Amino acid sequence: MWPPTGVAIAAILFLGMSYLPAIFAGVLLANGMTSVPFLAAIGIACGNTAEAALAVYLLRKYTAREHAIDERLGSGRLSGLRRHLPRW
Repeated sequence: MWPPTGVAIAAILFLGMSYLPAIFAGVLLANGMTSVPFLAAIGIACGNTAEAALAVYLLRKYTAREHAIDERLGSGRLSGLRRHLPRW
């Protein structure tokens, strides 16, 4: 995960899923300014947006609270979730 993905996850977590189109547009704009072909930029934007949405879904599912990162118990559950993820 890279820092802009963390910012996207925080935005969705605290502001709601209605910000997904803004994240998609931001990623598309950032990749559109590079030499990446337009169709590839769309694919990257779809992937990064889905990545942030899935991360928020898993956070909400496994921590059982809306903003569990703010609480000590929620962060403990989050670090416990790390044991079950594959190591790359």
